[in-house]
Amino acid sequence: MACTKADGSLTQMAKDLLLALQNPVPLHTLCPTLQVPLYRIRSSVRELQSLGFVKEVDDGNQYVATPLGLEHARK
Repeated sequence: MACTKADGSLTQMAKDLLLALQNPVPLHTLCPTLQVPLYRIRSSVRELQSLGFVKEVDDGNQYVATPLGLEHARK
């Protein structure tokens, strides 16, 4: 799942994911909230990590949005 549009802005799914990651959480807990399978969440998180919008915490067991990620999610 691509997290960015052709113009470089974030997709709504990416924004929703970043906002769901305001506090550190295990990714599997987001599936019911976002109504997206875990493999799609993991793929999106990898892409958002490469952009510097998400970081791993708790030895990779949890993820959290960075301040930069939250700034872009609120645009």
